[in-house]
Amino acid sequence: MKRRLSALAGCLALLWLGGLPAAALAAVFTVGGATGPGLCTHPSLQSAIDAAAASSGLDFIRLTRGAYAAQRVVVNDSGDLSIEGGYLECAAPVRVDYTTLDGQGASPRGPVITHLGAGRLTLSDLQIRNGHAYGAGASTTFGGGVSSSGTGALTVYRSLIYNNTAGNGGGIYAGANAGQTKDVTLVGVGFNSNGAAESGGGLYVLRGDVKITGDDVSYFAANHADSADINHGGGALYALDSIVRIDGKPPAASPFMDGNSTASNGGAIHFASLSAGWRSLWMENRIGGAPLTIANNAATRFGGAIYVRSTATGGINNAAVTLYNGIVAANRAGEGSAFYLYGNGNDNDNAASLTLASSEPGHAAPACTAAQRCNRVDGNVSGQGPTIVLEQLGTRGRANLFFKRGHLVNNNAVNGGGLIHGDGYVFIDNSVIGNNDAGNSALIGNSSGSIFQIQNSTVAGNLRITPSVFALYATGGTLRLHNSIAFQPGAPIHQAVAGTSADLRNLLVGDSHGLSNLAALNIQQTPDPLFVDAAQGDFRLQQGSQAINRWSPGNGVNVPTVDLPGAARPAPPSGAPTPYDFGAYEFGAVVDRIFGNGFQ
Repeated sequence: MKRRLSALAGCLALLWLGGLPAAALAAVFTVGGATGPGLCTHPSLQSAIDAAAASSGLDFIRLTRGAYAAQRVVVNDSGDLSIEGGYLECAAPVRVDYTTLDGQGASPRGPVITHLGAGRLTLSDLQIRNGHAYGAGASTTFGGGVSSSGTGALTVYRSLIYNNTAGNGGGIYAGANAGQTKDVTLVGVGFNSNGAAESGGGLYVLRGDVKITGDDVSYFAANHADSADINHGGGALYALDSIVRIDGKPPAASPFMDGNSTASNGGAIHFASLSAGWRSLWMENRIGGAPLTIANNAATRFGGAIYVRSTATGGINNAAVTLYNGIVAANRAGEGSAFYLYGNGNDNDNAASLTLASSEPGHAAPACTAAQRCNRVDGNVSGQGPTIVLEQLGTRGRANLFFKRGHLVNNNAVNGGGLIHGDGYVFIDNSVIGNNDAGNSALIGNSSGSIFQIQNSTVAGNLRITPSVFALYATGGTLRLHNSIAFQPGAPIHQAVAGTSADLRNLLVGDSHGLSNLAALNIQQTPDPLFVDAAQGDFRLQQGSQAINRWSPGNGVNVPTVDLPGAARPAPPSGAPTPYDFGAYEFGAVVDRIFGNGFQ
């Protein structure tokens, strides 16, 4: 994963001209080799930091390029401080490269940079490596590369954080005390090969307001969180009682979160809300054709890509994750190789929610091309359970999954569990559920008195389904399946215990469907739905398919407006009861240009 360091380091050689007030308005300190008139003002970074603390207002420290060994510095400044690397020399304020701050050999061991107090700290054009904030001889257990606590904001530009270790926050720890918020902004930051003994291999945020943004490349690769404790995890990111927004630029040839791991929960992300309040993690692509991809991550326990946890007392609690145009692929876990949603509450509602959607007109995220198949959950592998797990505990714990205009394809529940299983609320619209391996289980199972609703979608080509495509295991559970193709020959459409209900209307099904009253429910049976190429994941319809022009109104069936690629469904013409098609694709429909040009 360190293959990216040289490429991103090349970007650091570009001059940075924006973001901070002109140096002429503030004190400037320079650090390098020789000191004296016309040379560097300070021989070491710490001596310059101390001088800046004695100076009022915003101060700048300029570091000459190259490597600085045995670094362990402390910033405790009531004013704002900017530490900038990559200068040619002290007497020439020209940035040409980056500066490496290396914690190897520091005594005592600890974070390379410790940030305390109320002043904002800005870091730019740095490589921060080999900090060690854990174990014998370490001064702290938080933040191997950077440890930032207190009320002062932290901003990092165009920097690499790699090969650092800590108890929590191997790369960066940013945290605030109860009742406070830690502002963190990361622009063009790479987290590579950092490790945490407990949580947050790359980044650990506590009570933070975090933005990962900008047009410089950001990524998390090969970071790890090593504790097997069920409360720990987050190979790339551990966010606790925080708000996180990510719309940064990913690498051109590799995933945004790639090859991160944990021995517990959340191979890439562990997002938890453990006190009363509403917290959100929002991820969307910044550039058309550059989706944020979470791939090749692993969790020994739950949530190969993302683990969402909501559990608190003393008030309503929500942990909500939203992904626009994302790709979640080839992640692994014991259970929930893609996602694990856990809501636990008794005295108040505690909800863990996940929404995956494609951009529509008016949304800030530019649309992907059809060939990219963004908003895709693809090829994730679970060793002992489903690809997506919803778990509700207590009388008021909640888990909710919303999936709109996307692809749930090629996932594998090796030893059983199916694709989606649990006791929460599921809503799937305008999507393909295809070519998944259910592991000799129901494809989608509801084990509580909640609602699973699938509409305007195509369910086909899935393997090892038994005893049925959909299963209702608990009293009060409801399945609503509308305007869809459910073509799984050899498997009944649903199985239900007493006290459950199934509302199935406007469907195209294969043999062994096990349904009755077909005509009244507008259910069509066919030996071949005439997909273009189901084996290759192309579930568009060919001319002559019985799914074409089959919709029938009434009985609370929702009217779809667009199909999966974004093509408009036809408006009902006068006197025609069947104006559009079953399934995720409208035959012959054309995607408006607004869905293919970033909505410009």
